[in-house]
Parts: sequence; C-alpha cells; structure tokens
Amino acid sequence: MLEGAVYQHQVRVAGLPAALARAGWRLSTSPEGVYTGDPQILNQFFQEDSGLFGMEFSLSGLPNPSLFQAPVNTGMAPPAMVYTIESQNDVGGVPLRIQVNEQLTVSKHPLVTVKRASFDLGLRDNRQFACTWTVEMVIDDSNHPLAYEKAVYVDKMKAHQGGEELPIELVETRFDANRSTLYLMVATRNSWPLDQINDQQMRSYDLQMDVYLPTQRGETPVVRQINTVIAMPSIYRQGPAAMPPSIPLYTPPVNGGGG
Repeated sequence: MLEGAVYQHQVRVAGLPAALARAGWRLSTSPEGVYTGDPQILNQFFQEDSGLFGMEFSLSGLPNPSLFQAPVNTGMAPPAMVYTIESQNDVGGVPLRIQVNEQLTVSKHPLVTVKRASFDLGLRDNRQFACTWTVEMVIDDSNHPLAYEKAVYVDKMKAHQGGEELPIELVETRFDANRSTLYLMVATRNSWPLDQINDQQMRSYDLQMDVYLPTQRGETPVVRQINTVIAMPSIYRQGPAAMPPSIPLYTPPVNGGGG
C-alpha cells in the first residue's frame, strides 16, 4: 500500500460458479481505518487451464492518510484488512458471505530526512539584507518514486522559539533528482542594513512545515511533516540618532566698576 495511490485488495474464492458472478455482491462490513471513504467492490469469474475456477473479488480506493503518518520506527503494525462480502441474492435461502482477514503491508516511502539548514544573507531590492536558510532534504523514494517534474507545495510553515514567532516565507523549491535531494529556501520577511546583523551571536528557532510531494503513482501528493532547527543572527536595533554634545558659548568676563 502506497500513500496517495489507489490501493486494490484482491481475494480469490475457488469453486464458486459463473452464475454467481452475475448475481451481484456488496460489502456488508467495510475495512475500518484503511480507506478514505467507502471502497469500490468488483467481482469476476475466473477459470484456469488447470480446471480451477471460482470468483475473484477486488476492493479499491484511496488509502487513509493516517496510515502513513506514524514514524517509521514506532513498531506499530498497520490495521488488518477485515471485511465481509455478501451476495445480493440468497443461496439456499440465505445470503452467501465471505469473510476476509489479512494483514496489510504499508510502505512509508518516500522517506524524507533533513540533512542540514544552511544560513546565508540575501540582498533585497531595498539594499537591505534578509536572513535565508537552504533546507536540504534527502529523499528515499525507491518504493514510491517522486514526480520530480511537478511542483512541491509547503503549508503550515513557521519558525518559533517558545512563544516568539519569526516571520518567514518560502522563496524557492528545487529538486535534484540525481542526488535524490529536495532544497527549500526560506527567508525572513523583514530585512536589515548589514551593520545591524550580528552573525556572531545566533539564536535557535524551531522550523516546522508540511511538505506536499508529488509521486508518479499517486493521485494525490504525499504529506511529510518536517521539523528542524535554524540559526538566526542577533539584530541590533537602531535607536534615534544621538544629538551632538552641546558646547557652551564663551562669555567674556565683566570688569567690575569702581575706581
């Protein structure tokens, strides 16, 4: 099972005659937590050269995104495919029921690992500098290849330290398919004169975002929650211009009268 791609689960039941294929089938109980919405059920008769015959049932639909949100190393097993298929017509006075209980295999690919967040300064049109970071993410998509030619979307991006939030924006996204790497450039919304930026005293901010990655097989992008740390330089606040010191006027002494 792959995130964002239609998942089809097939069951073969040998010995059922072809007449039952035309009788119609339905789900009397659906697999819980596996699909987004109700899956579609199809059935067809099969007969092999060996003489084996019967019915093949298939359930198809988009997987539930929550199956892919748990961390890879939690050891949590995915839910089982537990459902019941029921004939719409009675067989021997009662509907024919087929109960299915199989363990799912869920792929966590593509796997995304943040390698680094590199700091730099970017010159703005106002001749001031914004703080920028290039977030480098290594991607393992061997089981669920990305569509590198499609756009990447970012949502819920914020940088914060405790209750303080740093206003930032996404500037650029870039794939390097040869290196299996995604680069996201993030920048501060504000900019400052160069002499107000002190990169000798850096503060750490938690950077969080949801990254939507297009895949070759998926109908919808896969979502990965990214958490990393960026270093923000200290900013000298420019105060009001200092007034030049006042110079007292020279006043000649006044000679006393009398004589």
